[in-house]
Amino acid sequence: MAGIGPKPKDPARRAGHSPRDPVPFRVVEVVPDRQPSLVEAVGEINPSTEMPWKPQTIRFWDQLEQFPTTSNLVGAQWTLLAAAMILMDDFLNGRTTAAAELRLELAKFGIAPDDVARLRIQFAQADTVEAAAPIRSHSARSRFGRVESDLPDVPELEA
Repeated sequence: MAGIGPKPKDPARRAGHSPRDPVPFRVVEVVPDRQPSLVEAVGEINPSTEMPWKPQTIRFWDQLEQFPTTSNLVGAQWTLLAAAMILMDDFLNGRTTAAAELRLELAKFGIAPDDVARLRIQFAQADTVEAAAPIRSHSARSRFGRVESDLPDVPELEA
């Protein structure tokens, strides 16, 4: 019977129906900057250790240019990443206390696989993956054929 009971709750206020993003994103247009060399960004020596850069640090810095999550960085972000390279070089020179801070700094840029997952990033390789994927039928009969039993026939019991 209509009109009996309390007024229905506003659908927008129901439990479990909250908006996914309560604060909308602000979209800005960005022109990515080229990655500077580590020498351009920091100098010829690590300012923390006052030693030349380790080859592993330079190689890692160079690899970052090709990494998907760093392809659209701007100047200030490259500077932050260069500061992380100081920590990496410290770590490679034996200062193990730099490891935790290095991990936190690199996590901001989604370098490690778990950071990529935490930032909810998926790397797309659609063209090559889709072409290589086999076409699968969703029918069980097409995958397994007719299923037959190896058990002998059991006579029906009469009640």
